[in-house]
Amino acid sequence: ALLMVALLLGATNAFALNLQPLGYFEASGRLALGSGIMAVSCDVQIIGEAVSDGRIRVDSLRFSGGNPACHRIRADKLPWPGSVISVDRLQLDGVTVVIKSLLFGGVCGPKSIQATIDASAATLHFPRTPLPPDCRLEGTVKFTPALKVRP
Repeated sequence: ALLMVALLLGATNAFALNLQPLGYFEASGRLALGSGIMAVSCDVQIIGEAVSDGRIRVDSLRFSGGNPACHRIRADKLPWPGSVISVDRLQLDGVTVVIKSLLFGGVCGPKSIQATIDASAATLHFPRTPLPPDCRLEGTVKFTPALKVRP
């Protein structure tokens, strides 16, 4: 019985990490999205919500910038659910992006991707991550308000 209580407490602690403050957030920065040998770096604005139990949700992701290709990229199958998986990492599930371009285009994803949280800089960094079938995504965004992982 003692072992069962310890396992339950451990499981509870694993899900006890939350992004604070709870509620809606905005993040902006630059993401590079590529397909094959082509890639484009775009400004991005993300709107989402930090909810209880370590869960987050991305409701909107908009690409913009000086490169006309940025206006042909859109997030698909929103909202994307996600969760805090450690004090410095989170995961987004079902990430899908549609590129409407003759040179490089198609559907990228869906895929679960992870990002590193830097609480001191209020940033989220997406390392170079493949999105099937032949895409990749990487970049950094800054949160407003600054989000921190709390137990």
